[in-house]
Amino acid sequence: MKYIYIICPFVSLIVCQLIKMIYETVKYKKFEFNRLYGSGSMPSAHSSFISSLTFIIGFNEGFDSAIFALSLIFMLITCYDAISVRFESGRHAKILNEKFNLKMKYRIGHKLLEVVVGILLGFITATVFYINLI
Repeated sequence: MKYIYIICPFVSLIVCQLIKMIYETVKYKKFEFNRLYGSGSMPSAHSSFISSLTFIIGFNEGFDSAIFALSLIFMLITCYDAISVRFESGRHAKILNEKFNLKMKYRIGHKLLEVVVGILLGFITATVFYINLI
């Protein structure tokens, strides 16, 4: 496939956002259209996006290639950021909203499980793409 390194991550992102919307609709018994493009919650779309790219590169170029190593490093940075920096920013925003009656966006970070599920979804998406290429 000509544009696999672009198509695969975006398919993973779209599937992830659809899962997120369905998950939250069932969990909260309320449909929110903005979950199709919003950040935070289960699963992590950032993790799904970057991990699908990393795995499809690994499958096609080899897990010992320089481009896989580069992608893996960016994946780890992205996942770390989602778990720590963005999660903590969300916690601070929620506290500030309550204390000062603000309306800051607070659903921006992820718990470890949300990131792991995002990585798993990225792996599954990359695997499906790779199997269909063979």
